[in-house]
Amino acid sequence: MKPIALLLCMLQLTYVFSQAPSFEKCYEPLYTSGFNSITHDSSGYFYAVGSYGRAFDPFIFVKLDKSGNFLLENYFYFNDINNIRNILYAPDGNLVATGDISGCDVGESAGLVVKISPTGNVLWAKTMNPIPLGVPGNNTPNSCIALRNGNILVVTDTILSFFSEFGDSLQTIYMTPRPYSITDGFNDNIVCLNQSGIVILDSSGQQINFIPNTIPISSIKLLPDSSYLATSGNSLLKIDSSFNLITQNDLTTINLSIGTSTLEPGKIWIGNSNALNFASFDYNLHLIDSFHVPPNGVDLSSYSVVDTTLMVVGAEYDRNSHSYIKSYSTSGNYTTYNTDLALINLSFDTLYVGHPASLPPEVYTINFVARLTVQNTGVDTIHSFYANAESMLFGPCGNFGYVGLIEDLNLAPGQTTSVPIDTLGEYGIVISNFPYVYEFCTWISCPNFKVDQDHSNNYRCDSAIFLDPTTVQDIYSSYKLDIYPNPFDSKISIRFSEPILQNATYEVYNLIGELKLSGRLTDKENTFDLSSLSSGVYYITILSGELNISRKIIKI
Repeated sequence: MKPIALLLCMLQLTYVFSQAPSFEKCYEPLYTSGFNSITHDSSGYFYAVGSYGRAFDPFIFVKLDKSGNFLLENYFYFNDINNIRNILYAPDGNLVATGDISGCDVGESAGLVVKISPTGNVLWAKTMNPIPLGVPGNNTPNSCIALRNGNILVVTDTILSFFSEFGDSLQTIYMTPRPYSITDGFNDNIVCLNQSGIVILDSSGQQINFIPNTIPISSIKLLPDSSYLATSGNSLLKIDSSFNLITQNDLTTINLSIGTSTLEPGKIWIGNSNALNFASFDYNLHLIDSFHVPPNGVDLSSYSVVDTTLMVVGAEYDRNSHSYIKSYSTSGNYTTYNTDLALINLSFDTLYVGHPASLPPEVYTINFVARLTVQNTGVDTIHSFYANAESMLFGPCGNFGYVGLIEDLNLAPGQTTSVPIDTLGEYGIVISNFPYVYEFCTWISCPNFKVDQDHSNNYRCDSAIFLDPTTVQDIYSSYKLDIYPNPFDSKISIRFSEPILQNATYEVYNLIGELKLSGRLTDKENTFDLSSLSSGVYYITILSGELNISRKIIKI
């Protein structure tokens, strides 16, 4: 077998700057800080997944068409913390997403594999935890493939796990050194990369060959002509089915670095990590087209190509990044936006500490309404933006947080306005001594659902000093209120004991403040159907006279 040697191929990079209709979208679905992965199906629809990793936040699954229209947006909740990092299109027409889940209070985690239909329904979900095997290490999937026989193969730092297309766990194999990339291979074999070289497995996971690396290879994919595309440093390599080098392209000669590669019919696409350069090659590594995009403050996580549409997903650069989607034509056309919003002041309309009688002596509640003053510093009229907030109080499941959409603005360039946000309403805070200093931070994002051009003026913090707690009536101690089960599947019950709540109403809101359902409570125990809601996190508010109680509920 010939060693893999370096070959150079000198090509010219072509910059294309012509304008054509395209789109970019920046938004805050729940607390999602960025889309992590995107793929497409055989009909040309795109599917993206994202997650934040914050306590009690689900991961998001969206379906888009080539024009950027959202066809569905579903949320899935499996544990306290849900991190989904990859999605792929399976041969049976469904989608496979991988990531990990953990319990924020106990820190236990497990790899997660989820199969989702194109209509957004979870077909099955499986966890992977190598600890019962006596295997320490990270069990987060770092690579996944859907094999031609329908099986799904997932790689973590320590194991290979096989699942059937129906979610049956077939086998788990412990591997050392650790595997980090896999592809379906020639003759239905499986090709797996580790730190030492290339491991060839048969379809049942038994090793049939090992080829030591003469140069480090970071990824490998099977091409339609039964050869392999590999990456090493900033070089593309084409290798035959016996793993001999056929040709190579040094991308630095065309001012391009290896980022993410994706295969499309007749083309290989390469995009670098800051979403500035894209290039396409034929299967012999000859350059077809390339283009450069001006910096736009966006971090590329993943991209997918259908026909002449290249769809990029990632996160907007910021202290707390925001979900971002942008499309380009495959010849480099794009649209530039100049939208900018500045947060120029943070103040408080209402701010007090209460001490409900039901709480221990040193445990208090903080209630406040923050007011944001913003200024349009761009050239486009701003109609909407997201207001975000975070307390610096850190609990076992992270900081308290808030996100809300501010709409119906008509803020012309240079104009200023202020908006109140009914923020965190924190509770269960231990305050051992007064005066007590409370720190609160807020930021703004996504004016007109576009990337904010200047991130340096989006964030502010302020502190409030409490000299003594405010005496407030403890409305929570005068009755018993139960909302169960929580999490729930389709139906939920509200049970209370005091007459004050009879003939009350309930309202169900999602986490961006949209009213989803409402109704009347007439009995001491009420059961109603919430099956029309998508899986995710909501707030249910009970209203009766001056009484206003909100509780978090989770639909699985």
